[in-house]
Amino acid sequence: MNLYQRNLKLETLAQTWFAHSRKLLRRTNEEGIFVSVGPSILFSEEALNIAFAIDPKLILVETDTPVPFNGKPSNPAWVAEVADKLITNHPEKQLTRETIFDNTQRYLKKP
Repeated sequence: MNLYQRNLKLETLAQTWFAHSRKLLRRTNEEGIFVSVGPSILFSEEALNIAFAIDPKLILVETDTPVPFNGKPSNPAWVAEVADKLITNHPEKQLTRETIFDNTQRYLKKP
């Protein structure tokens, strides 16, 4: 966010998973900044609920590999579990695998 506040002209900006501030997530939504969600949502109901503050059109998923969670080392396969947990529990049912895929394509600037 500090880079953005300095008025740098960036084509794509992403905030890696930050699970502590709904205020920051409201701001990223307003500014159209992608936010990645990681495996903390698999182990924390609070983190999962905070993730729902992200605009579905701006959600990306990640694994935080090799950071361990609950004593288990994370691995790239967890990205599917993170996506499934978000999709299954999304309160407005506005999030799908297709949405996450499209977000990733837009973030990576792929056609």
